[in-house]
Amino acid sequence: MKSIRLAFQLFGLGYLIATIVGFFTYYLHVGIMWITIFILMPVVFGYLFYSYLSRTRYERSRTFRETNLLVLFWIILSFLVDALVYIVVVPLMSGNPSTGHSSWASPRGSG
Repeated sequence: MKSIRLAFQLFGLGYLIATIVGFFTYYLHVGIMWITIFILMPVVFGYLFYSYLSRTRYERSRTFRETNLLVLFWIILSFLVDALVYIVVVPLMSGNPSTGHSSWASPRGSG
């Protein structure tokens, strides 16, 4: 990858937008949250993806490889950040033990 720093920054921006939208719409209605996440976030991350490729300027033959690397990198980052936030940070802040699974739709969790 030409710019790991730019890839981190754009992923962080997308993740921040997704988190804010997710939490805000969750308190409105859970159904609205899922609709916005599945409709809005592909558009946001698509734009951020395009922004990365525009700023780094690859030659045509290398663009496909870079696209695959960026997708893989963002998927790995997404899993790592989700694991850190929802399995470590949230249970610590809420005072509940980390079980590795929870249900946001149920106030008592899934366990």
